[in-house]
Amino acid sequence: MARWRKTLRAVSVVTAVSVAMMVESAAAQADGGAPPCPTVAAPQGLAAGPGHQVDPDTWRRWLGRPPAYTGNPLFAAAEADGALPPVADRLPDPPLIVLPERGCGAYGGRLRGLSAGPSAGTSEVLSWRQSQLVRLAADGVTVVPDVARAWSWEADGRAVTVHLRAGHRWSDGTPFTAEDVVFWANRIIADPALHPVTPDPWAVGLTAQALDPTTVRITFDRPYPAFLFVLASVEVLRPAFAPAHVLAPMHGGLTPSADAAARAIGYADWVARFRAVWIGARDRLIGTDTALVLPTLASHRRIGPLSDGSGRRFEANPYFHRVDPAGRQLPYIDAHEERFLAPEAWYGEIVAGRVDQKSQNLPLVTIPYLAAHQDRGAYHLLQPIGPDGPTLVLNQTHADPARARLFADRRLRLALSLAIDRDRLNRAVFLGLGQPRQALPIGAPFVTAADEGWATDHNPLMAATLLDALGLTADADGRRRLADGQPLEITIAIDPSVHGPAEAYEAVAQDWRRLGIAVRVEPAAAAALARRMARGRHDVALGWSPPFLPSLVADASALAAPFARHAALTGGPWRRFLDSGGEAGLAPPDWVRRLDDLARRWRLTRPMGPAHRAAGEAMVAIHRQELVAIGTVGRLPRPLVLSRALANVPDWPVSHLSYGFAAPYRPFQWYLSGDGGAPASAPP
Repeated sequence: MARWRKTLRAVSVVTAVSVAMMVESAAAQADGGAPPCPTVAAPQGLAAGPGHQVDPDTWRRWLGRPPAYTGNPLFAAAEADGALPPVADRLPDPPLIVLPERGCGAYGGRLRGLSAGPSAGTSEVLSWRQSQLVRLAADGVTVVPDVARAWSWEADGRAVTVHLRAGHRWSDGTPFTAEDVVFWANRIIADPALHPVTPDPWAVGLTAQALDPTTVRITFDRPYPAFLFVLASVEVLRPAFAPAHVLAPMHGGLTPSADAAARAIGYADWVARFRAVWIGARDRLIGTDTALVLPTLASHRRIGPLSDGSGRRFEANPYFHRVDPAGRQLPYIDAHEERFLAPEAWYGEIVAGRVDQKSQNLPLVTIPYLAAHQDRGAYHLLQPIGPDGPTLVLNQTHADPARARLFADRRLRLALSLAIDRDRLNRAVFLGLGQPRQALPIGAPFVTAADEGWATDHNPLMAATLLDALGLTADADGRRRLADGQPLEITIAIDPSVHGPAEAYEAVAQDWRRLGIAVRVEPAAAAALARRMARGRHDVALGWSPPFLPSLVADASALAAPFARHAALTGGPWRRFLDSGGEAGLAPPDWVRRLDDLARRWRLTRPMGPAHRAAGEAMVAIHRQELVAIGTVGRLPRPLVLSRALANVPDWPVSHLSYGFAAPYRPFQWYLSGDGGAPASAPP
């Protein structure tokens, strides 16, 4: 993560962070007589742990008195007429105490975002509010409590006992208990009626048992020490709990009348109705409005559509479980507003100052336009790390045996990598904002700068020498020919909607053509590509995306044959051989067997422990040596718009779904201020 911080590039000159800290602190304490409120910037002697969270006993000792709680004035009328209990009775015991970033915020305001539609590109807005059993601290590797208060693992890694917070309630006031975790695990994820095949990443014999109302034991049929890390990263937007009090009456396995009730309102059966509300491992709170009426543990609950019908509105959850050190219930911001607009209309809204935070699906090419209009739109433009550029995987198990032998020769892959002029590609397609980078995991502490730079220098002379050594000699016209005299041809089939800009692949093809290789870049629909890959008749696969560390911890399939979970990029026959004990497929080379063994070891060891890192380091060393995937340009920024009125935004080194977009950056403690100042990641 430290390396990422060095790569951040903000394109505007903004108020110095030290000035912003003073402005925010003064604004938050201006009411006089307010209790002291330590922050990350000024902790006032209150020691916080990872994630800037404070142990309840430490907090009480620091206070020197029993805690007193205050709530958002948004709920004052409901409290006065008895519709809501007092804030002290709405919080669990203990609540989750968190230090705000630079100031104890003012209540009120609305956080405005954009999505393409009710279930299209909505993950970022969801990440403003969602809660999970655990979450990642901003360092991207430390798992910290959220809904869960604490946990303990059994020695064999096959079970974890999770402790919840006494008195925690759903947004409708119903108690949240261990049974809600059990319902999620046993009655949704592991229920064969809803999931004939258990969805990833839960095909590990997942079951749960409530030991008491605040204690749940979660077990697996094999060691699964990555479980909590998976929840905190790639599953952070899909909570590991469900409101059983609402959903159990719809579940045919629990309620015999569920089928009849479903048919009475137009569904085929209870399964169809249940899936309309909550489907698979993917919480439909991300998508359909049908599910958004469910009670939540998130910071904000859905209220209804926006007044003009252009989106939906969420208001603060009166039962939210977090407080600041002054005992003020979070969140500070009253409402989230999510508007649905076609992507081409986003930029006018941003420049008009009607968007407070946006990053998801903003293309890199929009950076110059967004940079030029920051003052007009009253926003900061940051450039955290996003996904890498194109990667190319030669099909070493091609259905054509001659091509398979050629593509499996490491010298060819090395020659093709050295032939790519990555600096030119970076300037021509990526605005010069990336860096030459090999196709390796992103953000992993065991990936070094030397690994990333391996075979990325443009060296066409060495590339030509390697091809000569392979017997791929050039004829009088400079065309490389195979041993049978046929020209060496490589086809790169792309679906631009999936694989990114076609001009990037054409630039790579031009470099390879200069070596005398006949390269075709041809468009192909995703379905046609999938059929070709299933038959093993593709030359180059483009579906390998360098995994961010959380994705890799959750699933190491990107580093072992066939190098993707849902497609055989290369090595499908190797995978069949390994899975069948040699009864099917093709015997893999030794390096593939070593990768398979290391990937298994990776899954069975504690995330980021010494054995885990050693396995990761060894897998990276093999990928570097073998160039399974050829990388082009990496460390590409993703444009990120932040309103200048948005305060308490910490350093934001990466913007990616693997980290849950905004989730690690604690949106529950953001607030809106006319003097929001600079985000921590914007330089003075």
